[in-house]
Amino acid sequence: MKKPFYLISGIIGVIYLLNPGAGIIELIPDVWPVIGNLDEYAAAALVIASLNFFGKNCFGKNKKNKENHDSNASIENPENTGI
Repeated sequence: MKKPFYLISGIIGVIYLLNPGAGIIELIPDVWPVIGNLDEYAAAALVIASLNFFGKNCFGKNKKNKENHDSNASIENPENTGI
C-alpha cells in the first residue's frame, strides 16, 4: 500500500522541481523572503523520500550495510576486532 504513495509523491515532486509552469504556478511565491523556497524544499524532500523508499540511498552507504560489513570483517579476521 505504501509503494504507490511513494511512487506518486516522487513523481509529483520531480514534476514540481522541473517547473513546467515557468514559475507562474507555485504554492509559495519565490519573492517572499525566507519562506519563498519552502515549496521547492518540500518537493525535494518528497523525491528523496521516494528514492530512499525504493532503495536508492541519496546520501552514501546504507548504515545497515556498513554494520553488516563491519561484523563480517571481525568474524573473518578475529585479530582485527578494533579493540
